Amino acid sequence: MNGSSTIPPVPPPAPRPFEPIVFWIAVVVGGLAALFGAAGIYDAAQSSGSGEWSGLGVLATMAVDIPTGLVVLGLAFTQRRRRRRLGLVAGAIILIALPFLAANALHQHRAQQRREAEERVLRRTREVLDEQPK
Repeated sequence: MNGSSTIPPVPPPAPRPFEPIVFWIAVVVGGLAALFGAAGIYDAAQSSGSGEWSGLGVLATMAVDIPTGLVVLGLAFTQRRRRRRLGLVAGAIILIALPFLAANALHQHRAQQRREAEERVLRRTREVLDEQPK
């Protein structure tokens, strides 16, 4: 072996024709799940005062967005292009975060309803105590 032998360059990887298709499927499915998550956040923020069914939107958002986010995250690593991969990873992180944002919105809305109810009770109590007996 003399020093003149060189290693031939490594050829670029063969193109995979399914990569763009998988990317766009992941984008469409992730976008629909993101819309569903946004609807869950809106539902949680505008829930009724009864509280019986107000957490159902958060539960549905968790049931849809977390698995979809994990699938999109898995599909991100089938992409060879860095931009596509990073875009899908960012989208997956957003999808996984949406149910937790919905739960936080529900918690904030319930706390606001509780404060308003307490203020109404205090105001009515003051009105009753301030009334003069006849």
